[in-house]
Amino acid sequence: MLCTDRLLAISQPKTGSTTRRLGFKWILGGREHLAHEGQRYEGHCPLHDVPSEAIGGRAVVATVRNPWDWYVSVFRHIHYHAKRGASLTRLWVWGRGEVSWEPVLYGMTHPWEMAEPIAENAVGAPGGLFPDKPWPAGLWSRSTHWFNAGADTWVDLASQNEVWATELAPEHADALRACPWDNQAMGGSSAGWTEEQIEWVGEADAEYIALFGYGGPGTTAREPIFRGALL
Repeated sequence: MLCTDRLLAISQPKTGSTTRRLGFKWILGGREHLAHEGQRYEGHCPLHDVPSEAIGGRAVVATVRNPWDWYVSVFRHIHYHAKRGASLTRLWVWGRGEVSWEPVLYGMTHPWEMAEPIAENAVGAPGGLFPDKPWPAGLWSRSTHWFNAGADTWVDLASQNEVWATELAPEHADALRACPWDNQAMGGSSAGWTEEQIEWVGEADAEYIALFGYGGPGTTAREPIFRGALL
């Protein structure tokens, strides 16, 4: 989470939040939390947990990432930390006993086929159907909805620095353009996709893919920034 006097940036996992939390924070003089009536809202806190009175007049900024790239990033992130002692259990659950790319991707794009909904997955969103939106969708759609629903400004991750420099904080344009990305936000489109795997994502996340206009692995959204309560 990144908070300034003018805006609140929500941090859905695997959408460049480390870059915003560390780099943008120092440029903008912001904070990594929002405090209100003795409560601190921070980290990967979803927007629906933050009271409207705490947000006040701030613009609420969500960052949306290409879904194909997002799935790759989640998969790589868990494997990366597993090499340093973290658990592969969630990949194992998604992959029905396997932790390789294809079975895990199938599980992430077909979570409604799980015999028992996952109580919480590695990206923070419930594995079962949302009570307010009971639709079969992949984890990218579920995570995007879970963290960001209600935001009024949406930024495509691929254009993040330029949008912040031109639209959100133009008084810091040069520094924002020069801010390096955290390496975990880079890449994601080089998974060696098969046509079938591309279709799994395209079908599972069709509603939100159409909303933002993504066209496949490595593509950008239809616009670098969207205004309004899209979800």
